Amino acid sequence: MQRDSILTAPGLEVVIDASAVGGMAMCGIDPQNLLQVGHGVLLHRRWVRPCAGGALQAEFTTPVVQDQQANTVSAVIGDDTAARWSTGGQPLALPDGARLADARDLRLEAALATVHAAHAAVERIGRRVTVRLLP
Repeated sequence: MQRDSILTAPGLEVVIDASAVGGMAMCGIDPQNLLQVGHGVLLHRRWVRPCAGGALQAEFTTPVVQDQQANTVSAVIGDDTAARWSTGGQPLALPDGARLADARDLRLEAALATVHAAHAAVERIGRRVTVRLLP
């Protein structure tokens, strides 16, 4: 139930899907704040740095749910208006229903998260933004 309460908190939910690039690693974790909450599902309660070679560098300073089987991490990063998205150095608006099939140099800057994806597809449905890493 911890997983559900974390992901239903108010704010923008960001999901990073690394299945198309062979998964992701954790380049930094806080082992004292790590819980297993299901088969292959980990809860990073405070801080984590997911990475995938040159495809992804990210850091979250908020609770993150890591699904090892699905190769995803999910986190609620706070107020949508505080998130700054860009691609190729240009600002990117992500209103509900937005889809971008080929984003290069995708970046998210927010108080609770930073994400840099070299190549990704991005989709927003409601309050959830899914970043699918692409080879």
